[in-house]
Amino acid sequence: MQNAGVIAAHGGILNRGSTLTVVNSVFAGNGALSTGKGQFGNGGGLYIDGMNYDDPGDFYMCGTRFIENTAMTHGSGVFAYFYEGSSATIENCEFDANRFGDPASGSGALYHEAAPLVLRNTAFHGQTTGAHAGAIFLGQKSQAQVDNCTFSGNAVTTNGGAIFNGAAEMHLRHCTFTGNKADYGPAIFKGQSAVMSLHNCIFANNLTDNAYSATSCHESLESRGGNLQWPPTKSRGADDMPCATDILFADPGLQPMADHGGFAPLAAVPQDSPAVGLGTQCLSRDARGVQRPEHCTAGAFEGSDL
Repeated sequence: MQNAGVIAAHGGILNRGSTLTVVNSVFAGNGALSTGKGQFGNGGGLYIDGMNYDDPGDFYMCGTRFIENTAMTHGSGVFAYFYEGSSATIENCEFDANRFGDPASGSGALYHEAAPLVLRNTAFHGQTTGAHAGAIFLGQKSQAQVDNCTFSGNAVTTNGGAIFNGAAEMHLRHCTFTGNKADYGPAIFKGQSAVMSLHNCIFANNLTDNAYSATSCHESLESRGGNLQWPPTKSRGADDMPCATDILFADPGLQPMADHGGFAPLAAVPQDSPAVGLGTQCLSRDARGVQRPEHCTAGAFEGSDL
């Protein structure tokens, strides 16, 4: 789906009340560019307003890319609002350089609200927005399990360069955050009533122009072990906020985003990285499908020599 909906309220595809499955598709250069009161300018590539209203089903998407789509308000790639009885699974997907047409607004290349979400083996890189949530905006009444995902080079002007979770529940496992930028919370912004945990995650070289902001997370999140962060200081030299209280501060030596045989680009971890062997209670495979050993590598890429 390409160059559809350039002046519409919603971009490439509008789904309202039908149970939807998306497989092996590309949404490129679409736009939801209308403005006004109500649901305008949402879902640059795909807009979802629930599954079947009478008999709610589950949303499933895999093998799909969202490239350079544009929205005005929410979800430059995907806007998804659900109703009771539905859940969503997204795996082996890529969100690349989606953006917002209003330089002072926008939230999330993926905007998800009001349903359980399983998100795995997916990369978000190069999204931009004038407000918050470069990669993911997780709305209220949502519970998200995010595994083997990479967040790289996403940028916002306010909060949450990669993830903005205002009041929902999110658990991140084997995720990599690198080169994301925000004024506050370059990797993750967590609202006061939100619940978040980290397990076997890497935070490396995220960015802010705010000398008083933490370089990755604006507060420490619940730790489930195996997490790594770099650098240890803010730009003004003060100690950085640890993303988890027991996190290891060490340089993982991440390589630039590149094709390593998976569905989407990854930041590879070299074999001599302190991230190798740091993981605990590991997922069986990394984002490429490569088997992980018992003492695995933190992040989305398994760097050990199997």
